[in-house]
This record gives sequence, C-alpha cells and structure tokens, in this order.
Amino acid sequence: MKKSMTTLLGVTLLSSSMLATLPAIAGADPAANVAAQQSNANRGPVAMNHPRLMQVLDQLKLTPEERSKIHNVVQTTRPQIRETILQLTENDRALHEAINSSDFNEGKVKKLAKKQGQLYANMIVLRAKMFNQIMTAISPEQKSQLENLLNAPTPSPT
Repeated sequence: MKKSMTTLLGVTLLSSSMLATLPAIAGADPAANVAAQQSNANRGPVAMNHPRLMQVLDQLKLTPEERSKIHNVVQTTRPQIRETILQLTENDRALHEAINSSDFNEGKVKKLAKKQGQLYANMIVLRAKMFNQIMTAISPEQKSQLENLLNAPTPSPT
C-alpha cells in the first residue's frame, strides 16, 4: 500500500509540476519560457519541465550512467509531453472562448471539457511511464531514498 501511495504521489507530483508550467513550456508566453530556461539552466534539460523532480534526483547522487539513462528517458518522452501541452493550451483557450461566448453552446463546452480531460489523462500516463522508466534506471537504495524524499513534506514558499 505504501509503495503504491508513493508511486501515486510521485506521478501526481510530476503531473502537478507540469501543469504549473504549462504556458511557459508550451511557448504561450515566450518571455516566461526564456525565464524558466534561464532559471533552470544549471540543472539540465529536465529542470524546465520537472523542477521538483530534478531537485529530488539531484539528492540521489546518480552515477554518470544513471544520469545518462534518465536523460535519455526524458529526451524520448519530451516531444510527446510538449505536444500534449500544446494541445492542452489550445483546447483551454477554446474552452475559455466557448464559456465566455455571448451565444453559449453547452454541447461545445461539454465536448471541449471532455477533450481537456482526455488530454490531462494522456499527460498523466506519459508522466507515469516516464517515472516508471526513471525508477528502473536507479538502484534499490536510490529508490528507497527517492520514496522517502517524495513522501517528505514540501516546504511552503515564503
């Protein structure tokens, strides 16, 4: 039970960190995208999409081979995640337009809302697969440490 809760927490954490950065990653706001890249430049290519994940992985003392495997997982997954983010952003804009339209169309809103839910589900599956592949790239000791780090309370921003 604890292991499944840790996995769920990890996937949720990864998904929520992605959702918080959707516009910047998708390029909706070029200035925000540049700022996100600059602020995370020291932490590798994963940081822009998964800031909390990189903080946690940095604490695991990964070997060069493990870092390479994780880098490959992220690089392989990144195009699918970006495409899903772009679709989420586009659908979200259409949904807001439909909601704020002077001639409200409930059917259209339902259709867009359903699509948004499917896109979020796709994102969660992509992130879960990536998380699973990362977990297979690290040692049992690192997995245990990762579980402890993911279960630790997140400090609140001051």
